[in-house]
Amino acid sequence: MAECAEQMVPIVALAFVAALALSLLTLHAGAELAVALLGRERCLSTESVNGTSWWPLSVLLSTGLVAFMAGSHGYGALAFVPVGPVVAIVLVALALRFGERSGRKREFVPADGRVVEAATGAELRPAFVVADGSYSCTGPASGYTLHALTLHDARGRRFANGYVSKQENDRVFAALTREHGCLGLSLAVQRREDNGPFRSVALGSAWTPLLCGGLERLDAADRAWWAQWLQPSFGLLGAREVNPQELARHLDALEDAYPEAVEVDDRVVRDLGGMRALLPSEAAAPLWLLTAEAHSQAVEHARGRGWVLCSASEDGTWIEAIEGVP
Repeated sequence: MAECAEQMVPIVALAFVAALALSLLTLHAGAELAVALLGRERCLSTESVNGTSWWPLSVLLSTGLVAFMAGSHGYGALAFVPVGPVVAIVLVALALRFGERSGRKREFVPADGRVVEAATGAELRPAFVVADGSYSCTGPASGYTLHALTLHDARGRRFANGYVSKQENDRVFAALTREHGCLGLSLAVQRREDNGPFRSVALGSAWTPLLCGGLERLDAADRAWWAQWLQPSFGLLGAREVNPQELARHLDALEDAYPEAVEVDDRVVRDLGGMRALLPSEAAAPLWLLTAEAHSQAVEHARGRGWVLCSASEDGTWIEAIEGVP
């Protein structure tokens, strides 16, 4: 009996070390494989997998199973070490596939050239769509974003869809704006001084009802100026240099005409402050209006083989500095 107990100690110790190493090596790779098999558009991002939450479960399960089987199998019980990592990967895959039900609801469906209400099948007449998202942190350097599209129809009703996949969210947004005559907004203002950091402001979702709502209080020239930046007319990768004084003039007109819209919402107030902070005191760096996708591609192109350090400034702008590039 004493000999059996003495033999169990090294077996359990080996099981613990092996399970820990195997868990560290396989959890994220296994989650990637599982998501690829289940369909990325139906799963939360694997960037949400926080290993510190799953590794203990994997290690304890393997170690406990080996300890239980060591009495009858001796060192052969070490064959059960992979059980913990496998179970952990399966549980992670299920959490990624079925977690966050709020990010999977569907109240409208674009299909067969129409947009219909999911509950009744009644056809909708889309007016504009608001794209939004919310980020949840699951641990150090891990988290996920839930995406949402809120469709406003011609009768003033709202229908919301949630998505766990940015690709699926973007696909539906593109279908609504390009195939179903629905207005949308994807717009950022960007400046970059002499290959320095990108300073930008991405207009939040609170801008969409205002800019897509007709802007009847503005004169025809101002309405046309703002309308050119809407989807689908601006395009997926729309980008255009603008005169800073031109932007300032149209911002003034918008604030004067819609004070209740631009002075109440915190995000709109912050975006306005950020855009004004980007207006140069003299003609130095160019000012660009471009889509979020075009801005992302510009930053990625500048990144090269370096990396991007992101930070928010007090003036309401977002700073993306390129590091590690000679």
